[in-house]
Amino acid sequence: MSGHGHGHSHASCAPDGHGHSHGGDDDDDNPERGQQFSLFKHIDTTKINCMNGIGNAAKLFRAWHERLDTSITVDSDADEQLLLHIPFTGEVTLKSVIVIGGGGDQHPRTLKLFVNRPELDFSSAGDATPTQQIDLAHDRTGALEYPTRIAKFQGVRHLTMFFSDNFGDDVTRLHFIGLRGDFMTVHRTPIITAYELKPNPADHPKTGALADNVFRPQH
Repeated sequence: MSGHGHGHSHASCAPDGHGHSHGGDDDDDNPERGQQFSLFKHIDTTKINCMNGIGNAAKLFRAWHERLDTSITVDSDADEQLLLHIPFTGEVTLKSVIVIGGGGDQHPRTLKLFVNRPELDFSSAGDATPTQQIDLAHDRTGALEYPTRIAKFQGVRHLTMFFSDNFGDDVTRLHFIGLRGDFMTVHRTPIITAYELKPNPADHPKTGALADNVFRPQH
């Protein structure tokens, strides 16, 4: 399916540990599960970029209790590959991933994750060594959770998800992507030095009789 060089144009969607665990159907909708998979709230959805996809990729990242809504779809366009760029509004520690895909052969099979590589396209993502590669199994309910190597997924400001193939169809379909982890707001300190905030009279020349009592900042 993927013996090509991606020389064609790709549509854009609108705004080695391969283990997984089973969440089970009994507690999938409990509030704790929803809180665990709440990183979608910290995605800058207006800047999500989905390459070679048809559909609104931002809607793939939604609340846990809405994961079974199969009316939300993103389909690959020119071939079976999809590349998603996901920027966060702060720093994330990504602990696990869930992918609900299409039925049959349209379900994605190989997922390559890259941390803080917003420049990747199909060619470079195909050549680069992923932060982690995950072999996906068919999942229509969100029962399969794929843990990341947490040490490599700290300080994540941008996540790239490269779905490189599926189970044999020309089209790869996605319905839901769940991200579990921790979020930390990044505070950017304004560039104001202590010198500017607390002027030191000794740094300025003294002029006039009042020089010892009055500080006149230089401009």
